[in-house]
Amino acid sequence: MDSKLSILGIALVALLGAGCDTVNTVNDTPATRSASLKQVDAQTQGNTPTQENKAEAKVFLDRGNAKYNSDDKQGAIADLNEAIRLDPKLTEAYVSRGNAKDDLGDSQGAIADYSQAIRLNPNFAPAYNERGLAKYRAGNKQDANEDFDKAIRLDPKLAEAYYNRGNAKDDLGDKRSAIADYNEAIRLKPNYPKAYINRGNVKDDSGDSQGAIADYSEAIRLNPNESSAYRERGVARYRAKDFQGALSDYNKAIQLKPNYANAFYSRGILKGDLGDKQSAIADLTEAAKLFKEQGNTRFSDQALQRIQKLSQ
Repeated sequence: MDSKLSILGIALVALLGAGCDTVNTVNDTPATRSASLKQVDAQTQGNTPTQENKAEAKVFLDRGNAKYNSDDKQGAIADLNEAIRLDPKLTEAYVSRGNAKDDLGDSQGAIADYSQAIRLNPNFAPAYNERGLAKYRAGNKQDANEDFDKAIRLDPKLAEAYYNRGNAKDDLGDKRSAIADYNEAIRLKPNYPKAYINRGNVKDDSGDSQGAIADYSEAIRLNPNESSAYRERGVARYRAKDFQGALSDYNKAIQLKPNYANAFYSRGILKGDLGDKQSAIADLTEAAKLFKEQGNTRFSDQALQRIQKLSQ
């Protein structure tokens, strides 16, 4: 995912005032949803903040954002809590705090913060975009799609919302609409490697290996250190029977990201097809180990099954 705070920075000028909005959350229990929203609602009650409080709140907001960008999510939340205490109607503080909560796995807390930002300013497109992301990660793809729709209606130039909606549509099986959204994201933001990668994935899944390779190559041109672009291009080249090109891409992906389980797995399959069983088993063994360490037991088991077949 792209830097959430950079989206906020672009869109803060669009803040248009306060209001109310009925919100949807992911499929959780009514008690959990109500508790999260009531907790955030309580923070907006009280006296109108003084100009001094507002200025101090902005200092905490900026420091919280800086901590977030430095990967200090807990420190960011502490500063953003203080910003909200000082100015309970500081919309962007709720969005920033929601971002930190979402990154820490607290999707319900994140959704509550984004929903409060929307209540304070129903026209703030980034809040819908970020709430959609939290819902998407929680597995509620359809509700996420609706939030991305709303973000785009409010800000038709928000490239990230098109990119996120493209991901949701791809997961929902609407490949054509997904490509259309990636196209628009790229039109609005030509230097968008992840949009090229995901558009390439959809093209490759649809049988357009050459179109996929072109997209991955553009992503690599834009960001030569993007390991996933090399791995995905390797997969497309493998399907197009360009085995040496695929091997070169897998090697580069692993060089850039030494714990890249998928790249070891793909390279192991390729080496097995090329008759290099010993190297194939070594790669698949490494893939199985990395998948297990990362909590992906299903793919770890698949790698072990391939090792068994090669050992027969």
